[in-house]
Amino acid sequence: MEGFIILGAIAYLALWYFIGAEFRRIAAMKGHDEARYFWWTFLLGPVGMLMVIALPCENRPAAAEKTKKASQQRESLSVEDEAALFAAAEETRVARFQRLGEIVAFGRYPTEKPGPKTEISWLVLDAVGKQSLLLSNYALDAKEFHEKNTAVTWENCSLRRWLNGAFCEAAFSEREKGALCETQLDGKKTGDKVFLLSEGEAKTYFHKKSARSCQVTSYAEKQGAYCDSRKKGWWWLRSAGNETATTICVDNSGEFTSIDVDNSDCAVRPAVWVDTDQLSELFNEKA
Repeated sequence: MEGFIILGAIAYLALWYFIGAEFRRIAAMKGHDEARYFWWTFLLGPVGMLMVIALPCENRPAAAEKTKKASQQRESLSVEDEAALFAAAEETRVARFQRLGEIVAFGRYPTEKPGPKTEISWLVLDAVGKQSLLLSNYALDAKEFHEKNTAVTWENCSLRRWLNGAFCEAAFSEREKGALCETQLDGKKTGDKVFLLSEGEAKTYFHKKSARSCQVTSYAEKQGAYCDSRKKGWWWLRSAGNETATTICVDNSGEFTSIDVDNSDCAVRPAVWVDTDQLSELFNEKA
């Protein structure tokens, strides 16, 4: 019996020892770092606990001032840090436009009908110096290569006029248009900012037909573009077809085929060359 009493007394003292230590810590947090606050709790029990709780926070002004100074230091440093981080982020963002196979966002065009414009997703096909070749990752719209069923070249087709006119105006802001490079195609002075790949370029950049197959957006489908159950459709190239009044396109399986120039269910997959120095300035302005 005496053993149980001794064990109980030890447990009681141990409990209050730990409670006393905790309340001394609380007192220290309030600016009263003295041993007596341990003994208050240890000897007086709940009364001592209430006495510690009632202690005023003597260090509150000092703590507030310290917090204020630390905040000011953080603000001062954050301006510099933010600038450095921002510069690094923009450099990384522009660098993505020069990494082949990267998917980047540039310009805006509808993907649903009806629906708002969303960022256009582009595939980086090539990079030469400060210029990068982008091809839309999806077929964006449906248009005839030419509005009349007649022999026509890229230079004179209605699709070229639409891409460099209505599409360019709809997809890019004035500042974004400034980042588009004028391109001379097939040895002719076309000066296109938006264009289609040739059959040769499609073969060069996509070695497998599976890589050439392309999904069409819901907007393009509602505009009349054909697509199969996988949403894969046909998309125009600018190369002349095997017969009069035909043009080469890529079908939904990635094969090359010739179709009539006035076909209205073939989709449009624009390509552009962009100046990455201009992109860097553009991204900085937007930020």
